[in-house]
Amino acid sequence: MKLVDRINSYKYVSFDIFGTLLVRNVKNVNDVFRITEKWLNKNGVNKDFWANNSFYDIRVSAQKMAFEKKGENYTLDDVYIFFPAIIRNEAMQAELLIEDKLIQPNSKVLKILKKVQDKKIVIISDMYLPYSFISGLLEKHGIKYYKLYISSELGLNKRSGSLFGHVLEDLGIQSTEIIHIGDGLNSDYLQPLKRGISAIRIKDRKALGSFSDDLVFENILVSYINHNLSTYDQLYKLGYAYLGPVILGFVLWLENRVNDDSVDKLVFLAREGQTLKRAYEKIQNTLGNSEYLEVSRRSLAALGILSVNSVEEMIPYLNLPHMVSLEAIAEQWDVPADIIPEELSDHMFDRDSLLKDSGSFEVLEKWFPIIKKRSYEQKELITQYLSRFFIDCKKIALVDVGWRGSMQSFLKNNEMLANKELIGYYLGLNREHKDSIEAHGYMFGDGDSKNEDMFMGAAGLIEVILFPDRGSVKEYQVQDGEIKPVYQKNELDEHSYSIVEKIQTGVFDFIDGISKIDINDIFELDKDIISKNFTDYISMPSFEAIRTFEKISFNNGIYVENLVGFESGVGYKVLLHNFANSGWKTGYLRKTFKVPLRYDRVYSLLRTMRH
Repeated sequence: MKLVDRINSYKYVSFDIFGTLLVRNVKNVNDVFRITEKWLNKNGVNKDFWANNSFYDIRVSAQKMAFEKKGENYTLDDVYIFFPAIIRNEAMQAELLIEDKLIQPNSKVLKILKKVQDKKIVIISDMYLPYSFISGLLEKHGIKYYKLYISSELGLNKRSGSLFGHVLEDLGIQSTEIIHIGDGLNSDYLQPLKRGISAIRIKDRKALGSFSDDLVFENILVSYINHNLSTYDQLYKLGYAYLGPVILGFVLWLENRVNDDSVDKLVFLAREGQTLKRAYEKIQNTLGNSEYLEVSRRSLAALGILSVNSVEEMIPYLNLPHMVSLEAIAEQWDVPADIIPEELSDHMFDRDSLLKDSGSFEVLEKWFPIIKKRSYEQKELITQYLSRFFIDCKKIALVDVGWRGSMQSFLKNNEMLANKELIGYYLGLNREHKDSIEAHGYMFGDGDSKNEDMFMGAAGLIEVILFPDRGSVKEYQVQDGEIKPVYQKNELDEHSYSIVEKIQTGVFDFIDGISKIDINDIFELDKDIISKNFTDYISMPSFEAIRTFEKISFNNGIYVENLVGFESGVGYKVLLHNFANSGWKTGYLRKTFKVPLRYDRVYSLLRTMRH
């Protein structure tokens, strides 16, 4: 029998409140006290008092004394009578404020409530919070009811069953006319059954396990995810429960860096920057002066190429993958392909052998003046395009996913930015980053390389997940009197982008929802803790994850690349080719070797050997 069908045979339906109709986004109630302490330390009126006293310690001690004096039906007023008078009202109001921020409706139970609105809805709770506060919460969240019973107001409770007896007497009904719904085994199930009242116990399915008790803010995220993850679709869950908290941590870190470094303007770099900018603006945008700069390594390479005098110096600016053909370079850089010798037309070179092979080197020498001439033409257009973003500010923060700060380095080479201070803020900054730039990394960088191999082993995967819905910038042209970017074809086909879009939807739904808790100004998140689910996902991938992402291929501008390698065959060369050209290297290793290992450590070893 369906739940609603079972309820429909009763005239009255009673609901528990906390854990049933409403949920707190904390691991346990003491977390409310810890968060209130953080809030008072930052926003409290009596700062001198809070600088020398712990709200948490006072609150726990006061509750113990209230219980000893009044018994289990104590009220919040009974607790606060033991607070020093100078801070009593401020502290109580702060606790109620934090409770209000952390409490939300339980959408699963509210769906049941909406289907039984023709019944007499009775709400029953064992709670010390004031009647007026609880009734206000119910009104705020659109919960309508016939009668509300609170243990602290009546001196009776569900735990002993006495409150159920009072409800029957007050309503003037028999126990067979009402059914009770709640989450507690004793209070909401066993006690009503003892009094002849039918009962339904609600159990929550949890997507994530909680952290240790001391990780208060991290547990808020876990509780929020468990209360709000609306679907168990694996792609949506990857965005909502795994990557979402990482992006949240990055955005909060970014906001602190912007304020600490007194930045004039925040500029998000295409393309992954578009996704990061959207997340940043959902959480907070106190700077109020952020832009999205449509650039790419390819479009900015012109600024670097102008400073070189040889083919050898030009190669790093061409943004070539590990393996490349001369024909692919010709297509990417719009240079004549008819000068390529037939025997080299489809030969694959790595970046080093391009220079060592006399035939390929001769072709590159012929292309060099053509590419340099086009770079001069592009320089003027780039400079005019950039002037729209940088003309009125001196200290500029550039934001991107990472990993070496190449675009920041290219921008430094533009004469218009010569007198500007550029600071880079990246999700991660690897040990190969440009020493000539001032840059900082969130997950790794600034001397902290602990997470580097985990993220770099999945760098291509992370970039693809953050892709916007258009291709990268190829160059700039004048259109209708205005300089506009010209885009390459979107690297992802329609199917591949639909996968990415579902993950991004999960990320933005998480960011959107968590921002409504409105305590971002006191969040203290350990990046290693909140990223653990995501780093486990990318470092020890499941076969389900491999099957999902091996369906994604993308055109990197040179050739079609696969996230987890797709060249068939066996042998050392095939293995190396696939490894070098897979965007998710730890995923490729898992796919190849099958056994469950920490593949970030395998990748780390291979990376060390390469260097």
